[in-house]
Amino acid sequence: MSDFCLKTKSLFLRPLTDKDLPDLREILQDEVTMTAYEHAFSEQEVLDWLARQQERYSQRGMGLMAVCRKETGQMIGQCGLTWQEIGQENPVVEVGYLFKRGAWGRGLASQAAKACRDWAFEHMPVENVYSIIRNTNRASRMVAVRNGMQCVGSMVKHYYGMDMPHDIYAISRREWMRVTGQPGASEAWDLLDEQRRPLHRTVLRRVRLPEGAFHVGVRVVVTDGEGHILLVHSAKKKHPGISPWECPGGAVLSGETSLRAAQRELCEETGIALDECELHYIGGTTVGTCHHDNYLAVKKIPLEAMLFQPGETDTAKWVDFEEFFNMPAGRMPSPPLRRKLCTQSPWRELMGLSK
Repeated sequence: MSDFCLKTKSLFLRPLTDKDLPDLREILQDEVTMTAYEHAFSEQEVLDWLARQQERYSQRGMGLMAVCRKETGQMIGQCGLTWQEIGQENPVVEVGYLFKRGAWGRGLASQAAKACRDWAFEHMPVENVYSIIRNTNRASRMVAVRNGMQCVGSMVKHYYGMDMPHDIYAISRREWMRVTGQPGASEAWDLLDEQRRPLHRTVLRRVRLPEGAFHVGVRVVVTDGEGHILLVHSAKKKHPGISPWECPGGAVLSGETSLRAAQRELCEETGIALDECELHYIGGTTVGTCHHDNYLAVKKIPLEAMLFQPGETDTAKWVDFEEFFNMPAGRMPSPPLRRKLCTQSPWRELMGLSK
């Protein structure tokens, strides 16, 4: 793959060569850049790193590549596809990236990562593409979120004599088609009747629903267990009179359960990844042509640790229950459900209102 070249708007990616050793040293021997690895590499480790990528090229036809600026040809980082193990599953394709400090904060890693993600789905028979990231590496996690990925699990890597927790981010082929506007990839909803019985029909989002048809949406009330509720600020333009502050949530996609949709929407809008057992069903309501399923989750997390999806949410805040209870209509649980949370067990206890 010596002549392989992957191009973006301002970058090109090519295989690493021995001539890239000075740039590799600048990356791999920088203690700050290598924080997730817990040490700066020795000279031998740098040489082994390059040899490993070149071996991947010959054996797998892919590996981490040099990321260079189009206008200068200067190498600013590494990005590419590798096969990785995640527990008992078959090896998965991962988008990996590691950039010089001088290239941080400019969207360059996201640009390269998206190009690698697209290449994987366009040229490989894979249904999912992953990024496996040290859980303390917020910048890399943000790149994964911008790459359309969501956190789907966690694992522990044993490296450099220590256990290192990692988050597993992934994007499915279907979601990739949706976010990149591939033909036929518009968001689809399964239709139900007024009693929530399946109609065995699917429509694309923004298509007018047939008379008597409904779809399903979800909302997640996140509490810190101390009487506070998490609200996210929508980045989308709202209708007059509708507050931009709302509970995380959205539509259930075709073939998806409402519980899985609640997991996905919460992760997409806040970066909070929960297991199904951590989401408690509160109740359902119907507004217009949407059956809403409402869930409660207990998660104490600082705002600065959250990851917001570009174009969806841009910030969040914790509010006390009184403010939450008096919030106007919008993407919020109905007043009866909000009343249920503050008056009935076990909801009062979960929210910390009985202390």
